[in-house]
Amino acid sequence: MRCISSRFAPFTQGNEGQSLQELEDLRHLYAHNYAGDADAKYFGHKPRHVLKSGVVTTLTCGASFNGYQASLDLPHLRMYAQTVEGLLKRIS
Repeated sequence: MRCISSRFAPFTQGNEGQSLQELEDLRHLYAHNYAGDADAKYFGHKPRHVLKSGVVTTLTCGASFNGYQASLDLPHLRMYAQTVEGLLKRIS
């Protein structure tokens, strides 16, 4: 099974591909019992697209990842939702 970002890569515009890669990493971070904490198990399971252990990263939504945790608020999640909504509307 391919990841979300690779499935939609042919249809992305601008930084949508980057946003989808971030969403894929964040989905794994929160969905697999990591409770938002990126530990050695999270990084050891498989390579991540954007999130790197110990590396501070500013995400396309404006939130930051401090190398171990993402600091997401409602406006950040809305931005991701709007990005995905725009992509889906364009390809449907």
